[in-house]
Amino acid sequence: MSITSPIVVDDASGDDVTFARVGGDTSSSRFIDVASSLAEPGLFEIKHNLQGSGAATIDRHLVSLRRTVAASPAPVSLVVNFTIAVPRNAVVTAQMVYDAIANVIDFVSAGGLATLTTTTVDSLLRSET
Repeated sequence: MSITSPIVVDDASGDDVTFARVGGDTSSSRFIDVASSLAEPGLFEIKHNLQGSGAATIDRHLVSLRRTVAASPAPVSLVVNFTIAVPRNAVVTAQMVYDAIANVIDFVSAGGLATLTTTTVDSLLRSET
């Protein structure tokens, strides 16, 4: 993959969170939050795969953030995923893909979830969409 390490992103407070590459292969990369612990890791993963065959082949791309929290009787994880599934069909253009990604990013960054208030996030988590 051509994504460089480390990946630095902002948290809800605007503070930097740094993820250093810890592994991967030809179809995935794995990063860990350098401030997290092995008992409670923050993982950032990017994965790619193909599904189907022939004209029904779909390229799937996943960006996933997983935060593990120590709990009793066993640790629990919070997971946030962003998936892009693109049919390998000439009917779907690159511009359609770019526009769809831009729509989701706009919703998350400038639209309904942008303020990250308890009202907007709690509403989403209560399935009030």
